[in-house]
Amino acid sequence: LAPRRPMPTCTRLGMSVLLLQIIVSAANLPAISLRGSDLVAGETTTILSSVSPALKLDLTDPRGAFFHAEADSATSVFEVAIGGLKCQRFVACSRQKLWWMYPNWGSKSRDVKVETQFLLLELASPAAPGHGGETTEASDGGKKTVAADEDDAGSPCFAVILPLVSGAFRASLKSSENGDDLVLLCVESGDSAVRATCVEN
Repeated sequence: LAPRRPMPTCTRLGMSVLLLQIIVSAANLPAISLRGSDLVAGETTTILSSVSPALKLDLTDPRGAFFHAEADSATSVFEVAIGGLKCQRFVACSRQKLWWMYPNWGSKSRDVKVETQFLLLELASPAAPGHGGETTEASDGGKKTVAADEDDAGSPCFAVILPLVSGAFRASLKSSENGDDLVLLCVESGDSAVRATCVEN
């Protein structure tokens, strides 16, 4: 008989969230933070809402923000809601066959396919400071506000969500089937004998 594989002691059931901008520099990358149950970029741009309290945000890695979760008991399959997508639109890659992935598009959490391996979100563009519109004098003596030009708006911001592979475990994303418009992180070993409560990268 083949020897049983050792059980991982601690597995980080995780994914990474990396923020990018069209014009990228260390000075203008927005900071990521968790405000209540919302994952926010900068001051006002929400990436995810209703993030599960089972997820812990780790901002100590310079490569990006990492979510980690710990199961209540050792398991070979673990699912946790990462929250609802707050984006203008997204493009994703999901595994359709053992050896092949297809692209798909959407704008809602329910549009995320099973076995999604890569998720690129276009977030709402924050208005640039001082470009919230201009108030001018109308011909009748009243005031009117002229909307700012699109060129004056803040640069579009994007977030990449990447499920991770760690040790004997792999992660993927999928939409919830409960009608709550949430995205789930699914972590599995593929072997009922290989279980863990958490996974370390």
